[in-house]
Amino acid sequence: MGRLDLRVRRPVRPCDLSEVGQLPTLGAAYRYAADQCSLQDKSICIETGVDPGVWSRIKSGDANPSGEVLLKLMDLTGCEAPLVWLLMRRNYDPASLRQTENELERRAREAEERALAAEYKTRTALELLRELRVTA
Repeated sequence: MGRLDLRVRRPVRPCDLSEVGQLPTLGAAYRYAADQCSLQDKSICIETGVDPGVWSRIKSGDANPSGEVLLKLMDLTGCEAPLVWLLMRRNYDPASLRQTENELERRAREAEERALAAEYKTRTALELLRELRVTA
């Protein structure tokens, strides 16, 4: 039977790319993410399921967490500094990346784009009518 995912998810806040780019190690990026959320190490360990000793080694760069722990940490802190750090080390521009949309988000975006286009057409038509009245 599948387990219910009850992990804490804070809203993602953009991290300062210049600060993250200057972090020397991935461990420093984990530490940076933890510092951004103002949670104590004990709370982070409880929420992510990481042993305190392992968490200490992760922050010092002596251990690397699994991908699942990385996801839990980013959800918990609302800071994606470790991911951004990895992207920058691989010469990717984090500012040019975007998250993928699910079907509902795509439909909402497309509907908003259609509404904006219709609003633009209406505004343009009204301006044209005003100009025609002034010249007539």
